[in-house]
Amino acid sequence: MPKSEFSPARVFACARSVPGALGNKKAGPRFLDEPGTSSPSPVGVTIWTDASIQPRNPGGHLTWAFWAAQPDGKVLWESYGTVGRGAGMTNNYGEYVAVLKALRWAYGEGYRTVFLRTDSQLVFKQVTGQWSLKPDGRKQFGEIFDRILLGCEKMTVTFQWLPREENTRADELSRKPYEEAGVGA
Repeated sequence: MPKSEFSPARVFACARSVPGALGNKKAGPRFLDEPGTSSPSPVGVTIWTDASIQPRNPGGHLTWAFWAAQPDGKVLWESYGTVGRGAGMTNNYGEYVAVLKALRWAYGEGYRTVFLRTDSQLVFKQVTGQWSLKPDGRKQFGEIFDRILLGCEKMTVTFQWLPREENTRADELSRKPYEEAGVGA
């Protein structure tokens, strides 16, 4: 298997204290695995997110999911649901919905430090400023993207990309709405 350019250890801190984070043009994004930075310790809550769309992307039945754990691994919360069906539904949109719902949950529960793990390269790279939101993306994801950034102003959020095979629990949760609705996934 070829080595991915993305590493599970590649993390980005989304907080006002990080130079260049989320639109600050004075410096580029700062990754916590760069020389001179320390690796994050999951303090607060760690959340895994995912989305699924069946039977086709775009235009299928779109779902989202997340689960949260304490630093000791104790599961705190699991949540999942349906975004919608048909026109305008894409897996990428579902990935953004999952992140937003996870951050809203964390904030509502009083967490101000969040370590968020996603297997969506698009979400990770756009939220961390490595990829820009193109006009088509701004049209589809703009409002939800802005809400995620607002959440990052209220909390310290560290994003981490991880391979799909390391996100199995969130993936399983994202398929539960299909089971409950009797839709083949």
